[in-house]
Amino acid sequence: MKTFLFILALSIFTNSNIFSQQVIVNGFNINQDGITYVEMELKRKPFSTYYWVNINFGQEQGLLAEKSRLQKSSGQGDMLFNSKINVLNYMSKNGWEYIGEVTKASKILPGGIWLMRKVE
Repeated sequence: MKTFLFILALSIFTNSNIFSQQVIVNGFNINQDGITYVEMELKRKPFSTYYWVNINFGQEQGLLAEKSRLQKSSGQGDMLFNSKINVLNYMSKNGWEYIGEVTKASKILPGGIWLMRKVE
């Protein structure tokens, strides 16, 4: 009986990540707010090796709007990523799929905006 309870507890613990997928932006878990599509823009400071991600899911934007960075699940600070592939792996693990990229028409700030869709 103890073995059965141990196996049951272990399986619940290992599967809990499936039910607790969180992608936090501005304090909102966009996995639970009925959001299907997002735009993601990767940013990096000069001479830095880390990326952070700005996410547009239809929220208010402007000078006085809150920053739209992908945040740690604890809400304490921004998520930092080692590479662009690291970002894609994180989003894929949390139930999002890559659709495509929209290129920017800026020579000063090169880069693109990734389009992602929530997998049902």
